[in-house]
Amino acid sequence: MLWNPRDIFAKLLSDGNLPFYVFALVFLILFMVFGRDLIFGS
Repeated sequence: MLWNPRDIFAKLLSDGNLPFYVFALVFLILFMVFGRDLIFGS
């Protein structure tokens, strides 16, 4: 069973929780970028 990104995106879009997923993704990226500086010090 192959995962089609467009099908997954369409499913998330129809869920109505898209803003939550976008916020979680942005938060995860920000944590990956700035988290190391905050934890280990810059």
